[in-house]
Amino acid sequence: MQQDKQKEVDFFDKHATAQEYNVFTDAANKKILDTIEKLFTPMHDVSIIDLGCGSGIFTQLLQQRGYPCVGVDLSQQLLRIGHAQMPTVAFIQGDVEALPFLDHSLDRIVLSCLLHHLPNPERCARE
Repeated sequence: MQQDKQKEVDFFDKHATAQEYNVFTDAANKKILDTIEKLFTPMHDVSIIDLGCGSGIFTQLLQQRGYPCVGVDLSQQLLRIGHAQMPTVAFIQGDVEALPFLDHSLDRIVLSCLLHHLPNPERCARE
């Protein structure tokens, strides 16, 4: 099955009318980030990419914890929200099935609330 990327973009652009698009509570975000830090130990001098970052909640929180991050999402509107809230974070419009990075150029990958949007999640995993 082929994903209708434009349909996904249109769906999330509609949600980008708020100042923030955060699907979790602050407590849940903290728990997820604490788990990421445990799983990624050690995390010194690593680059992290947040795939399907939306408005960049995790991207921003990881950056605030001292980890250089890049957020990637299909929705330019959601990325604008992220950039407006934290202009020092790099937010890039891109497709998780065809990332705009060289192979083996990233140290760690984070994604949340993404796989259920993909009809063939293995494409994202291969990428």
